[in-house]
Amino acid sequence: MLKSYLFAQLNPVQKRNIWNSKSILKIFEVSEEYQPVFIEELRGLQMMEVLARSSKLEYKKEIQVNDRFVIESPREFEGIYGYLVQKQKRFLWVIKIELLGQFVNVEIDPCNYKMRKID
Repeated sequence: MLKSYLFAQLNPVQKRNIWNSKSILKIFEVSEEYQPVFIEELRGLQMMEVLARSSKLEYKKEIQVNDRFVIESPREFEGIYGYLVQKQKRFLWVIKIELLGQFVNVEIDPCNYKMRKID
């Protein structure tokens, strides 16, 4: 799901060396107090990827591009908010998932999730 992301815990010297490599576009820093929450959210995304391969799901067809929604099932992702960015194919959506006040773009098959549009 996050193919172009690398998650690492770096000391200041490592961070400076990586940044100077010109291979990194952005470093997203998570404060120590939010690290446990962030790790749990990453695990949730990992689980979402696994479930997307095997789960069936009904979805709300009234969700359109730029609409905000909340995932209602599967239970592991219940309460996660996002925005529909683009419908690429019949069973492929690009969405923005809210994580710690930031957004992550991911591609999902909407058939694997039950979502509710939020006005």
